[in-house]
Amino acid sequence: MPETKQRTLEELDYIFGVPTKRFINYQVTKALPWWIQRWVFFNKNAKLESLYQFDHGIDGAHQSVDTSATETPVREKTSVEATENMPPKSSEKVQ
Repeated sequence: MPETKQRTLEELDYIFGVPTKRFINYQVTKALPWWIQRWVFFNKNAKLESLYQFDHGIDGAHQSVDTSATETPVREKTSVEATENMPPKSSEKVQ
């Protein structure tokens, strides 16, 4: 199953337009040997060529937009606030 997280609709259309036979062939002939080289033999120089070629880069990363002016700051919960919203333990009775 191809990775679809953080993809645009156009990219999803392109990803699912690739025939299953080609995807499986890529996994067996490119991704599996790369994985063995990288994680079994610990070859940090192993390169995996991409199956999908998008207009804005090989990894599919989008340019980040500075939205810091519109975002509200997030504060961390105190330990009391964090424990108030926790579900009761199975050994505790709910009153």
